[in-house]
Amino acid sequence: MLVAYFQYHFVPGPEDCAQDVFYRIIENLSKIGESSEDVVRFSFGIAKNIARERGREPESFELPVEAATTELDPEQQAAA
Repeated sequence: MLVAYFQYHFVPGPEDCAQDVFYRIIENLSKIGESSEDVVRFSFGIAKNIARERGREPESFELPVEAATTELDPEQQAAA
């Protein structure tokens, strides 16, 4: 369900984000109530915070190795 939440909100790396939710839950077990509703509510609160945090991060991407190492010869540069 958490992965779907992150996918719905177009957060990059939804699986990693869901894993971060579980890490934060473990860190904050003492703050969570005893009922299952409290755990679910707390989980989605954390998910909302993570989505907000990831939304502020610039998206990174890697160039293919060929694009990074291939130089255009003068004829190709003139055509481009």
